[in-house]
Amino acid sequence: MNTRQKILIRFPAAIVTVALMVLAAELFDEPEIIFPEIAALTVGAFLSDHMPWKVTSIRMLLLMSVSALMGYGLSAFVPLPMFLKVMIAFIVCIFALGAAKSTMLPMLSAGILPILTNVQSIIYPLSVLILTAAVIGIRLLLEEYGVVDVNQYDYEDPEPKMEWVRRLWLILGFGIMAAVAIGSGMICLIAPPLAVIFAEAAEIESPVHKAPLRFFLCTVLCTFFGTSCRLVCVDLFRLPLTVGATAAAAGAIGLLMIFRKPFPPAAALAVLPFILSEEMVMVYPFQVTAGCGVFIGLDVLYRTAMEKGLWQRAADSVIDFVLSLQIIQPEKLPAEHPGEPAAAGESVEEVKQQNVRSRI
Repeated sequence: MNTRQKILIRFPAAIVTVALMVLAAELFDEPEIIFPEIAALTVGAFLSDHMPWKVTSIRMLLLMSVSALMGYGLSAFVPLPMFLKVMIAFIVCIFALGAAKSTMLPMLSAGILPILTNVQSIIYPLSVLILTAAVIGIRLLLEEYGVVDVNQYDYEDPEPKMEWVRRLWLILGFGIMAAVAIGSGMICLIAPPLAVIFAEAAEIESPVHKAPLRFFLCTVLCTFFGTSCRLVCVDLFRLPLTVGATAAAAGAIGLLMIFRKPFPPAAALAVLPFILSEEMVMVYPFQVTAGCGVFIGLDVLYRTAMEKGLWQRAADSVIDFVLSLQIIQPEKLPAEHPGEPAAAGESVEEVKQQNVRSRI
């Protein structure tokens, strides 16, 4: 099967999946069926030869479903300020990905979206479960017929010290943005796909840091195109929501193909306007543009600091501080020759500290 034939199968598969999701929401009059991140999943699972996430089918289904259920539970049953609920969802997802040995970052969107949109119905997590299962099923079918490559799960554990630095950076950066967005009422500054972009760009193998401006431009164009489809098709001409959302998804996926950047979060941002109020839609693309610029800028800063070794030195400084407080006692090392240092040019105390660093 040549590339042209594969595209003629992949493109309609992605569009039809999004269209059926929105159509079901209209037929059953349940707007919470619409899960914009499904557009991102179809881009990653259908349009790419290789899955952009390190995840198995079972992990994908479990991570997305559990995250959606957690977000629904926080939104419907936990009487905490929105900021705290959003941060709980974000932190839990970040650590759950590490525990599951996966990079299935769209689970961040599944967990945060119901909190920001005040979901109160169990329909939302059920929809995420069914839609994710459908995407997995179609992906397996495409693999069976050779339209896409068979998914190879090849997760490698990151270096522990730098992984902790990355997690703390993500929590700090997203926390500051969430505080600003929620405090100012500009919620779309932290639109859920932007959280995915922020976390994805901080991954070691992320393509974003190689061409940040190109990814930013692609994301902004998809966002404005999706918003235009909502305003023109739905608000102006009063066409069914399915028509507008299908046009938005098709246009966004087309843009991604033109840019040759299968960037899943951009597709989700094109579909997201179809679950927003008319007032929110008017400011949505501008807030998303600002939020995307800040998040990608933070990731460029993070990458620059990593390349210069600043995070490594910072981590070593923290460890030295912990040692100075004697929170962790160095192990007693047996001396090969009493009264002599453990190694040439290296004191026993230095060896002790190195041993503690390796334990941390």
